[in-house]
Amino acid sequence: MKSEDIALKPRKHSIWGYILGILLIFPTAGLFLVNPGAGLCFLLATLLVFPPTANQLLDKVNLAPEKRKSVRVVGALLAFLVAGILMPNSKLPESPNSSSNAPKNRKEVVESHFSVFDGSHSGFVDAIKSKMNDPDSFEHVSTNVWDMKKTIRAKMTYRGKNAFGGVITNRAWADIDPETGALLKWGMD
Repeated sequence: MKSEDIALKPRKHSIWGYILGILLIFPTAGLFLVNPGAGLCFLLATLLVFPPTANQLLDKVNLAPEKRKSVRVVGALLAFLVAGILMPNSKLPESPNSSSNAPKNRKEVVESHFSVFDGSHSGFVDAIKSKMNDPDSFEHVSTNVWDMKKTIRAKMTYRGKNAFGGVITNRAWADIDPETGALLKWGMD
């Protein structure tokens, strides 16, 4: 038999190769949108699994028929491996209904301007420290917050050294912009 006769002879393929190839096309298309590099590797793996395209690719490199199946399997595994390495670097686009784009409720907006550790407001603390005799002695005790709709009212209790070196407890109030968190005005009780 001549080599030309073998090329014209129809090949028999497993139905599982066709099914797997068709099923892998859909995730490959979606992966291209997220990470083109991983999508390309996934496409190559899909082509190596799908028998007709795999044979067309392997015909171009003149590979012996007995080595084709092992080359297809190893090639598909390598392509899947590279796609798996590239995929963690991809970030899925956020949906319009995701939590980061959703408007925060009023309580979350108000709370976002205050420290999660001690409840203080950094601008308010800086303003108080600027008027203290010994700013390094500042110690935050507590902050109470009221949402007044147009402003946020905060009352802070703090300790610090007076001019004689004694530690005293004081209170101050502040009006804070609810949108930006900027200190609008403040005073001492």
